[in-house]
Amino acid sequence: MRQYPEQPVPANGTRTTSLTHHHIIHVMWTGRVQARVDGAAERGRLQPFSHRNAKAMTDVIFLHGAWHQPAHYAYVAECLRAQGLTVELPDLHMLSLAESVAKVQAVVDDSPRPPVVVGHSFGGLTAGSVTGAAVYVFLTAWVLLANESPGELLAKVRADTGEEPELLATHLDDAGLLHLDPTDARRKLYIGVSDRDAATATALLRPEPPSIFGAAPEAAPWQHGTSVYVAGIQERTIAPSLVDLFASRCSTSLTWPTGHAPHLTHPDDLVQVIIEAAR
Repeated sequence: MRQYPEQPVPANGTRTTSLTHHHIIHVMWTGRVQARVDGAAERGRLQPFSHRNAKAMTDVIFLHGAWHQPAHYAYVAECLRAQGLTVELPDLHMLSLAESVAKVQAVVDDSPRPPVVVGHSFGGLTAGSVTGAAVYVFLTAWVLLANESPGELLAKVRADTGEEPELLATHLDDAGLLHLDPTDARRKLYIGVSDRDAATATALLRPEPPSIFGAAPEAAPWQHGTSVYVAGIQERTIAPSLVDLFASRCSTSLTWPTGHAPHLTHPDDLVQVIIEAAR
């Protein structure tokens, strides 16, 4: 796995992709790869897709973060499929970490060759717990050791700094589930995302149980494989010290001018990383 040079970006730090009047989006990087996804202009980057490759082979498994769902990553999945890769986006909502790992491990085990496993945000817990991945890609994600939990690391940040780490604003409903405040989520999760896609992404968010902060992997198979960490310099949901820690744990780290949603602000760069990992 090699480092990729940063592509030029506008002054506001957001890379945009032009749409033709035929509604075909051209995703370009370094003049080598061109993905064509019909209808993307009509759907935007966050609409659910209906296509599913019937082959048993799975090239890429994309794992959503907490409060998120597979539809958040539909655009990147379409771009990867346009390049001939098979993509699975399992829905892990309300599953325990053990249940999530078992569900994803079954997909890995059924694939004729090891797939690339991509984990976004809290999806990194599941991604890093799966054995047999060709490459582990941690997308602004939590990269944990065995028996380490997000809550434990957040407590360490408090102890080291004497301050509360910046977290997403939440409230509990009558069922004891945590909901994100939409305004705060827009401001922290979707920095650099267009208003259209940010509104869609925010509407797709789902409540989560507080127990997600206590989830701790029993093992860390990612430590024995190749791993890539993608960090955003505008990250607002993971403490800077933790971002540095997670990046240092991986084989390779990339830092992009984005926030917590590189799959929306830098889909072309992300597709490039995944394609390179799948080779």
